[in-house]
Order: sequence, then structure tokens, then C-alpha cells
Amino acid sequence: MVIKLKKYLNYGVLVILLISTFWVIFSKLDFRNFLYVLEASNPVYLIGGVICMILFLGIEAWVLDILLKRVNPEIKSFTAIKITLVGQYYSYLTPFSSGGQPAQLYELRKDNIPLTSGTAVLVSKFILYQVTATIYALVLAILKLPMILENTKIASTFIFIGLFINTFGMTAIVMIAFNSDKMKKVIKKIILWLKYIHIIKKPEQCIDKSTQFIDEYVECLNKYKEDWVLTLRLFCATIIQLTAFFSITFFVYKALGLSGTSIYQIITLQALLYIAIVLIPSPGTVGAAEVGFALLLKTVFSSNLITAALLLWRCLSYYLGLIVCGIFTFYLYVFQRRVGGRIDA
Repeated sequence: MVIKLKKYLNYGVLVILLISTFWVIFSKLDFRNFLYVLEASNPVYLIGGVICMILFLGIEAWVLDILLKRVNPEIKSFTAIKITLVGQYYSYLTPFSSGGQPAQLYELRKDNIPLTSGTAVLVSKFILYQVTATIYALVLAILKLPMILENTKIASTFIFIGLFINTFGMTAIVMIAFNSDKMKKVIKKIILWLKYIHIIKKPEQCIDKSTQFIDEYVECLNKYKEDWVLTLRLFCATIIQLTAFFSITFFVYKALGLSGTSIYQIITLQALLYIAIVLIPSPGTVGAAEVGFALLLKTVFSSNLITAALLLWRCLSYYLGLIVCGIFTFYLYVFQRRVGGRIDA
């Protein structure tokens, strides 16, 4: 009875995932315009954009493989590929990408990675990616400040709000790394103040959770500090990963037969767009990504091509990943060997 229930639950999850995937694709993508744009584009450059997306996912898996092998040297590299694709898929479908890490922890547990170890790996990866992305965007923003200010006031505001939020988050991580006790006291005061104004009802529970959260961060950050050579390697790999992802827009630019704008300028605008929309609470930042692209990239693409560019960019940077990661996730659910009523990875 339990085995049958688990089996039906797996298929129920599969149906929900299928519905969610098709809803996202068919409700947001204008297929008629997309096919027209695709026919008018240079396929060589579109392939370049696809390669950039593959490189982005490949480096993600490589970094995770290194972090996992620090926990268990015997773990297979396929595990890193698996949790990368599954994690990306759930992140594409959930607000704030909140579904990615729980799905990855579930897959790690099936590969006999303890919950604490799996959490440490994913927290380490999150810290590495967010800190690198923030530094990346900040450096480019400083170097290209006149270009940013030349954009519309709305676009500039859009960028600076995103930079401020992400810089604040990075500062909090640095404070945790070098003075976690002080950070705990600050958070405790904030929680007690929120209780005072009747926003939080159980402050003790919130304080305990925040303390545990900070302790997990400290443990991960200490490992980075202990091995600076490895940390530098992972940092450089993440820079390459981000550059590949942001370069997709350049290949879209070339695919539409345009020239005159450097890849450096396009990568800068794309990095700032990412920082501005990353915290938008919609699956795949749908809506915000399109609006942000139109605001920030209008100086690169002419008014008659901005819609075509937007379609190609979203297809390469989002829908392609959603479909590839979705197919892989379905494969795990349906075609892999089942043992004892559950899916083995």
C-alpha cells in the first residue's frame, strides 16, 4: 500500500511539472513571432548562444562536483550533473528560484549524501555565485557609469536598486564571515523590534533559526578561507560562467545582423539587468526580465528589432534551459530504474 502510494505520488508530481512547464512556455512565448524571427536570424550565431548556455550549465555542474567531492571523494560526477539540471529546472518554475535547493537536497539524499552535508554544499555554492555575481556587476557598473547614466532615468533607477540590494546582501555575508557574533546580535535586535511593532509573534523561534542559518554560513565561509587556491579557482570559474550567460545577448545581437556595439558593452548591460531582476518574485523572473531587457537594451537594439531580440534572448537564456532541464528531470522520474517503489538516481 505504501509503495503504491509513493508511486502515485511520483506520477502526481510528474503531472504537475508537465502542466507547469507547458503553461510557462505556451502562455509567455509568442510562437508565431518567434518562428518568423528565427527564420530571419543567422543560425551560426544562434548556435553560439546555445553553446554559451551549455557552458553555463557545464560550469555549474563542475563547481558543484568539486564541492561535493570535498564532502565525499567517492561521489560520482553524474550526481553533480543531475542536481544541476534538476535544481535549475525547479528554479525556473518557482518564485525567487525557491524550489531549486529543496529539489537538489532530495536528489542528494537519494545518493546517500547526509542532509547536513548536502545543505553545506548548496549554501557554499549559493554564496560563491551571489558574491561573484555582485562583484562582477559592481565592477562593470563603476567602469561603465557614464553609459548607465545615459539610459533613461527609469532604467538607471532600476539598476541602482538592484545593485544596492545585492551589495547589502554581500556586505551581510562579509560581516558573517568576519564577525558572526556581532551579526547575530544585530539580527536579534531587529527581530525583537519586529516583535515590538507586532510583525513577529514568536521571536525566540526566529532568533534560533537565524542563529542556525548564520552558523551554517560561517562553516561554509571558513572552508573557503582555509583553501584560498581552490576558492580562487571556483571564483574564476564562476566569472567565466557568468560571462558565458551574459554573452548570449551578444550572439542574439550578431544573429540579427547588427554591428557597432562591443561585446563588453552588451555584457555590462546584461550583468546589470541580471542584478536588477534576480530578486523579482516571479518564476523565471517572467515579466521583469522582458521589461528590464526593453529598458536597458534599447540603446543596443533598434526599436524595430527589440521585440525580436527579446524573443531570441528569452528562448536561449530561459526556455532552452527550461526544456533541457525539464526533459532530464522527467527522465529521472519516468525512465530510471525503480527500486522499492521509489526512483533511484
